Amino acid sequence: MFTKIANKTIRIAATLAMLLVMTGVCATADTIGKKKVDPALNGEWLWNDQAVVSFDNGKIIILDISTDSMMRGTYRTTSDSTYDEVHSIFYEEYNFETGKWETMDKTESGTDAYTLPDDNTLLLREEGEFLTFKRGSYLKEYMAKISAEVKQNIEKNSKTLLVLSFTDELEGMINDENFGYKRSHPNMAVEYSLTPTDMFSAKLDSAFSSGRECPDVFALESSFVRKYIEEGSKFLLPLDDVYAEIKDKMAEYPMQVGTYKGHVYGMAWQICPGAVFYRRSIAKQILGTDDPVEVQKYMSDFTKFRQLTELIDKKSNGSVKTVSSTADLFLAYKASRKNPWVANGKLVIDPAMEDYMEMCKVMHDKGYDGKVGQWSEGWFAGMKDCLRDERGENIKVFCYFLPTWGLHYVLKTNTWETSGDWAMCQGPAKYYWGGTWLAAYKGTKNPKAAKEMIKYLVSDDKFCKGYAQKTGDTLCNLHTQDAIKDEYSESFLNGQNHYKEFCKIAKGINGSLTQSTDQAIEELWHEAVYDYVSGEKSKQDALSQFKSKVKTKLGF
Repeated sequence: MFTKIANKTIRIAATLAMLLVMTGVCATADTIGKKKVDPALNGEWLWNDQAVVSFDNGKIIILDISTDSMMRGTYRTTSDSTYDEVHSIFYEEYNFETGKWETMDKTESGTDAYTLPDDNTLLLREEGEFLTFKRGSYLKEYMAKISAEVKQNIEKNSKTLLVLSFTDELEGMINDENFGYKRSHPNMAVEYSLTPTDMFSAKLDSAFSSGRECPDVFALESSFVRKYIEEGSKFLLPLDDVYAEIKDKMAEYPMQVGTYKGHVYGMAWQICPGAVFYRRSIAKQILGTDDPVEVQKYMSDFTKFRQLTELIDKKSNGSVKTVSSTADLFLAYKASRKNPWVANGKLVIDPAMEDYMEMCKVMHDKGYDGKVGQWSEGWFAGMKDCLRDERGENIKVFCYFLPTWGLHYVLKTNTWETSGDWAMCQGPAKYYWGGTWLAAYKGTKNPKAAKEMIKYLVSDDKFCKGYAQKTGDTLCNLHTQDAIKDEYSESFLNGQNHYKEFCKIAKGINGSLTQSTDQAIEELWHEAVYDYVSGEKSKQDALSQFKSKVKTKLGF
């Protein structure tokens, strides 16, 4: 016990003056001790102005001044030929935030020998080291002091939200001087922390496991949002009441992603529906029209899309490829599934996934794709007519499957040479790609303020309209969509209204099949598809190995 004091490792929450009265302890010396407690121990003892030990006939309160913390419990003494020994058994720790004693594991801290050289000195020995305690009366004065300090800290904390994110978008939403959260909530302070995406989950997990430096509100990226949503009952604050208030104005699929077992734990401010972006000049050459309504008819489902790939190859004599990479098709096929990857604890390969596997094989074998990897140099080259085939001959690419952000941050930033020669349509399936959700920590000291921040950023009509008009982001707020969707004309798309098209596509997306294990399973799935498409394995062998890897890695 006392070695812990010396090392400043006793962690006890701060307390109020009422804690000075040592009552309600679980046992007395008479019921647990081998020897009746030495009355000479009774009283208060100080060690180097860093610890206070107060004894009272088998009851004990220990205050670690260095950590502003307190425990209470029982103790007993035994004797040998030279020293008496103090055995401490702690039962409770005081939680200042709740104002209650909390039960601890019943553990005996060990044996500490003691002696009383005189009435004012207590010598404690453990492993040969002596600590000298002096009688004092520091406890009351000290507790009065820290009670005032803690009260001030609580008042400060009640007006401060700690926000953790992997994107600076959220910081702008909070700080915007015209419509940001802080402008509308001037009495709330916000401490904003930015962590890179590849380090974000580890930081959040560490905070949750230790209970320290946990953010009140935090962002969740689409690749790991379900991991935390599905752990919602452990770490996340339910947002059911917020959702009940605003559900009529929110797009459906992001709410499905943020819900688990009937409770809402995450809300998104944006929607990220995907579309097919195609070259107008090639559409005219192959189809005789570049009108998005007419082009959509050629790819309204996957059967028609497959027929389109044959038509493009035939009419262009192989000089035009439908896509740069067959990986572009994956999310659209995934969105057409009827079943999730895991059901009732078992792996499920939906027929749509096998259809995707076959489509990739056909397109690769017949030369309908550019045979490059998604996000590779060749993938980008196809956007601006710089892609070459195996023989070194220049080839063109008809279309790319991309979401909202893909238009602004992929196509527009890499294809200025072909600006104006693009258009968009829904494609064979409605899908989404990416997005950011907001959640709150279950243990936040400010649940009301945390909920209010999330509610404001995802649903406030004034904020959402201002933010959408400033950034071009397609928002989850249906009121905002209806208010501004007719305002847009994108020059990159030759005047087409992309915003209105995205809003329409988002209405049919299903987010209910999203699971926390998707990313891990899909990494293995892509390996299986590659093995089959490249000819390294038969379809049966590729599927068999995929199932085996999933079983080994994830247990399904």
